[in-house]
Parts: sequence; structure tokens; C-alpha cells
Amino acid sequence: MPDPRVKAKGKPAKPVTKAEKELSDKEHRFCVEYSVSDNATRSYQRVYKCAYDTAKAAGCLLLQNTTIRQRIDELKSDRNKRLAVDADDIIRKFKILSEYDAADFYDDDGRLKPLSELDPDLRYVIGGIDVSESITGDEGDGISRLMKIKLPSKQDALTALAKHLMLFEPKAREEDGSEAEEARRFSEAMASTQTSPDN
Repeated sequence: MPDPRVKAKGKPAKPVTKAEKELSDKEHRFCVEYSVSDNATRSYQRVYKCAYDTAKAAGCLLLQNTTIRQRIDELKSDRNKRLAVDADDIIRKFKILSEYDAADFYDDDGRLKPLSELDPDLRYVIGGIDVSESITGDEGDGISRLMKIKLPSKQDALTALAKHLMLFEPKAREEDGSEAEEARRFSEAMASTQTSPDN
């Protein structure tokens, strides 16, 4: 992962933030690693080259540092801007995943429709495609193609949406900013998942 503090050829250097100035090179590299993986132990090990137990304890301590947290938030925010991803995009995609109708993938004869005939939102739902071909005919001059699609679990998408909307909470949250904090963590976690640029 390239260090965002290093100026790319032909591009103006970004202004250095206060949090960035206060961190050592290794602390900053930890922030970069963590902003990608969301795993403090792995991030600490990659930067400091130490044993798992040491990394587990030290990584947790680093996350308690407010300057470290601020820098991680800055890095994630920058990434979200570059990817043009926001919470509304993620929630819309979870809504698509939870509402698709499997019948829309098939024609009136029960055959799978060509991908070109599917709405872009339906194509987004497809979790995988298996294609197998076999030679047919008495003289082996024919080819039979079988295509299967994998569809995601609607329940998983509905659960993620329900958690975001806090439908499982037994009591109303106090107005202390905890709801906003949970929404921020949710959108950051979702933004870290990769989607194809045309989805």
C-alpha cells in the first residue's frame, strides 16, 4: 500500500494534517495498514515485525491513542471520497440484495436470461457464475453449455439493514451521540468492502 504522504509524480502534495505531523513513520504506517484491514494485530505485526501476542496488546493500545484514531479516520474518509462511496450507496445496495426476486433471472420457459437482458441492479445481486461445457452429438460436433448463478442470502442483507436501523435494540438509545457513532462505524465497515466501479 503506497504511503499517502509520498507525493506522486505529477500530482501536487496533499497538505499534511495535524494528526499526521504528530505521528512517527511507523505509527503512520500502522494507521495506513489499519485503515485497509481494520485489524489492529495484523497491522501492528506488518509494521513492527513482532510476535502475535505482542502485536495483539500493542495494537490495541495504539487504537486508544486519539491522534492515531484521528489519522485512521482521515485515511478512511479520503478513501471514501476517492471511491465516491457514502452510507446511502451502501444501504441502497443492501436493500437491493434483500429485495431481489429470483424469478426475474429466468424467462417464461424457465431458462436463465442472458446477462445482457438483466437490469444492472439484478446483475449486482449475482454472487457468482458457474459455466460448464460438454461435447454432444453422435459425431461430437455439438457443444452444450450449462450456466448456473449463485444468489446471496436475503437474510444476511436484511440483518445488516436491521442492525444499521437498530431494529434489534431493546431500548431507545440515549441522545449522547452513540447512534451517530454506530452509524459512522457501520458506513466505514461497509465502505471498506470492494465493489466494482460500475455497480
